Amino acid sequence: MNDTWGLLAQWAEKKTPALTVTLLKPAGEAEAGLMAVAEKSIGALKGPLTEAAFWNEDWPALLEATGSLPETGRKVEAAGRMYYLAPLSFNRSALVLGGGHVGEALSRLLRFLDFEVSLMDDRAEFLTDRGAGVSMVEAPFEELSGRFADSGFDAVIIVTRGHAQDTGCLRQVLKWRRIPGYLGMIGSRHRTSATLKMLAEEGFDPKLLSEVHTPVGLKIGAQTPAEIAVSIAAEIILVLNQAG
Repeated sequence: MNDTWGLLAQWAEKKTPALTVTLLKPAGEAEAGLMAVAEKSIGALKGPLTEAAFWNEDWPALLEATGSLPETGRKVEAAGRMYYLAPLSFNRSALVLGGGHVGEALSRLLRFLDFEVSLMDDRAEFLTDRGAGVSMVEAPFEELSGRFADSGFDAVIIVTRGHAQDTGCLRQVLKWRRIPGYLGMIGSRHRTSATLKMLAEEGFDPKLLSEVHTPVGLKIGAQTPAEIAVSIAAEIILVLNQAG
């Protein structure tokens, strides 16, 4: 058997269509699971789905029954047993730090653009009604690295309520083992330049600091929170697509 998590990492990088297959017991409870892709590369997780009998008999019947990867989760019967198939999502992911007007608008826009979005703030009222499908994280910004020490986010956008909080978040993200493909921080050019200079004096890699997008967003003359969100989202897409 192939290494499941290694395969998942490869599939995610290549955006390979993939699905989970779960063998159901007669009463409907999950019994075991595996991962599979269209190219028939597989990585078994546990239980009877690792047995040769499954791969020789049930798996071919399951492939024939499904025809193609499902777009939504559904039950499929094959070789006398019931399975549940669900597609895996390899959408890009973003962490928005700060749930104020810009953070709210940006979270909603990124969800519309099919990003998996997490929104973090230390105020519960700024995590209310911030868009369907957005994952809310209520915690002090000082706990950022404790909660997302090795996040794997494609983009991290720092738009908290104050410059001190912005700087504290940036300092933590720059210490992550994996730096996001896009890292941006809101603020005026004068203030953000002073922040980057201070962090360089603290010993942060100047090359890494030069890759921080600040002031954040493309120059489109944005004024309102929604316009600023558009400028940031456009810059994120530009940077990630150029890197890809």
